[in-house]
Amino acid sequence: MNYVEIYASATNQRWADGLHLIPEHMVDGLVRYIVQGVPPGSFLTAVLSGDLFEALRRADDINQSALVGYARFLTNYAPIGSYGSPGSVTEWIKSGGIDGMNNRPETSTKGKV
Repeated sequence: MNYVEIYASATNQRWADGLHLIPEHMVDGLVRYIVQGVPPGSFLTAVLSGDLFEALRRADDINQSALVGYARFLTNYAPIGSYGSPGSVTEWIKSGGIDGMNNRPETSTKGKV
């Protein structure tokens, strides 16, 4: 299974179609982060944390040109809570991403007052 298929399986096909906005050499790291909570490299961490200046400082030429695509992808095709601040990124990693949240035992409040 390729990373687009992995993302589609974890989210939905429409969201996976949004991966075309991300440079090909970055898709695997972004998908591993979102799906499994694997810590990304310094550039992706800056992008996910919303630190534009740090992202520009760490980006290669391809990623500098793709920053608008990252912003479009995150706002339209990534789960809320997986990006936006350094704290969000830290918590997403701790949670294990989508897989970690899906495997967490449900805490039921049914019948409790």
